[in-house]
Formats: sequence, C-alpha cells, structure tokens
Amino acid sequence: MQDMSTADFSIFYDGEALRGSRMEVRELAPALLAVSELLERANTVLNGDELTVRVSIKAFEAGCFGISFEVVQSFANQVATFFKPGTGTREALEILGLLGIAPAGVCTGLFWLLNKAKGRKATRIKSQPNNTAEITFDQNGQIEKIIVNGDVAALFANTSVRKAVDKVVEPLRTEGIDSLYLENQEARTPLAEKQTTEYFTPPDFEPVLLNEDEQPQVRFFSIVSLSFKEDNKWRLTDGSTPINVKITDKKFLQDVNENRINFAKGDTLKVNLKTIQMQTKDGLKTEYEADKILDHIKRDRQRYLPVE
Repeated sequence: MQDMSTADFSIFYDGEALRGSRMEVRELAPALLAVSELLERANTVLNGDELTVRVSIKAFEAGCFGISFEVVQSFANQVATFFKPGTGTREALEILGLLGIAPAGVCTGLFWLLNKAKGRKATRIKSQPNNTAEITFDQNGQIEKIIVNGDVAALFANTSVRKAVDKVVEPLRTEGIDSLYLENQEARTPLAEKQTTEYFTPPDFEPVLLNEDEQPQVRFFSIVSLSFKEDNKWRLTDGSTPINVKITDKKFLQDVNENRINFAKGDTLKVNLKTIQMQTKDGLKTEYEADKILDHIKRDRQRYLPVE
C-alpha cells in the first residue's frame, strides 16, 4: 500500500551569462516558483483536487545552471490512502512525462507539442479513442493535424498550465541565457531555445477539450437558403430551428454546381449531420457539418397520410 508518489528531475539553463554556474536571483526566483506552479497546475488538471503536489529543490547542479527538483505527491485527505493501477490517477513520474520534463516524455509531452506547434493556435481539439486527441492547427490556410496523448492535449488546452510553462521559459528572454534543456545519462534534450520563446506564449483564450466521440446523426432538413460561397454553409431547418450547415459532400456539391440537381420550395435533404463544439474567445461555439447527403427528397416524392 502506498500513500505517496515521488519523482526527481533536473532542468538546466545555459548561456554566456551563466558561466561559472551563477544566475541572478531576480531571474532564478520566478523560474523556481514557475516550476512549482507548473507541477501543481498539471496535477490539478490530471487528478483534480484529490491529490496534492509539493515541489522541493534537491540540489543546484554544477556546470551551466542546473536545478534538481523532487516532486512529492500525496492524497489531500485520509479517505483515499493508496495508489493503485486502473484508478486513473496520474502519479508524479507520469505527470513529468506528460509535461515532457522526464525522459519518457521528451518526444510526446507538452514541451514537445509546444515546439511542434510553433506558436500556432489550435482551431480544434477533438478527442479520439484510446485516450488520444487530434489537435488541428490552421495558419494561413495551411492545416496540420497532430495526434497526441489525451492528457497532453488537456494540459495544452489549460490556460494556467500554459502560463506556468511560459514563466519557466522566461529566463531565456534575458540577454546571455540561451537555452533550457533536460539531461540524463543518455542525452541532452532541448526544451526551449532563445529563438523559440514565442512558441510558449499562451494563447489569448483557452481552447477547451470537448468530447466529440458521438457518431453523426441522420437528420431531415428543409432548405431555407443555399450558399455557393467557398464555405458552402447552407441554411437549413428541421421545422423548428434554422441552422447553418457546412456541406462537405464533394459529389453532392459537384452535382449541384453542374446543375444535375435542382431544388424547389419544400424539398427535403436527408443528411449525415456532425455537431462540432469548440471554445472561442467569445465563448462556446457550435458548428454543424453534413459530410454526406443521403437523399434529396423532392416535394412531389413526399407522401402524406390523411389526418382523421
């Protein structure tokens, strides 16, 4: 039975200003507090309030400027008193890996993802099977989708975590401090460089991880108005509420554009409807997408039963 989880890690700042293993207090103190805040925030995101984290300095490493930390994770109360597999608890070493400040997470953790994103904002975070998530980046029409661990995506989407990471990187914005890296017996792994500090600036708003595992629904809609603009958003109604639906069925759109399909008032579309929700700076936004038009039911094909 175990009521505590511990892990050690070391990070190193490097640059001409640090030769002789010296670092000004005004640079060091905020960085130390930021590391502690980062672990605390990450623990809250992954484990809620059930577990607490305490971060201590073990030693200052010689050469460049290295700081060794110990993370001690324990239960906040006496009701739950042990860690065990299958409970969903993220232990101290696992949290370090998800952040990317442990060897196991240098190519999959949060620091890796932020370097991969290169400062781009995510336009969509979509949960996938097996605790993974698909993050979509769209910059000037160049779309890239990255599959990551679902917990890493949750850390990426959390404003408090992102702000803490930025504070850890802040010393690199000082003249003479050029890099932050993780070192173990196998290799030295860069976490951030002076020229990439903008990658770690938190976004203006917090993207929210939403569950989009639901299958598309088959729905019937009447056409309110058609759109032949680039976004192909049609105004449809289910009889009570009009909505804007993005039509992405390429064959259907081609048939419409080439006049192989004609529409009349009262026609009905049978569609495969996706509901997509995302958080924007203005609040929650819901979008609808019809990736398949299953049938175009003309008014003269519709049959009505007599009402008695």
